Amino acid sequence: MGIGAGHIFDMIRRIKQNNALKTSRRSKKSQNFSKRARKTFLKFPKASEKKIQAVRTKYSTRNNAYFIFIILLLVSLFLGLTIISISIIS
Repeated sequence: MGIGAGHIFDMIRRIKQNNALKTSRRSKKSQNFSKRARKTFLKFPKASEKKIQAVRTKYSTRNNAYFIFIILLLVSLFLGLTIISISIIS
């Protein structure tokens, strides 16, 4: 055996041990949930496609309005600072 062969044998033993433990881990996980078919979701009323599209449009226009407001605010601040700096320089 060369140098470091023990390390390789340890890795092989560890791989075999992990493979042997896979089935026991699976059996432990199967106890975490029931295998009966149950409804997991509540019955929420379903909206029509038109309502969903209206809500999407409403929020996208609101987001666009906020975006435009922020851009205008930044531009006005930039122009205000530019005017102040020009008045200080001259």
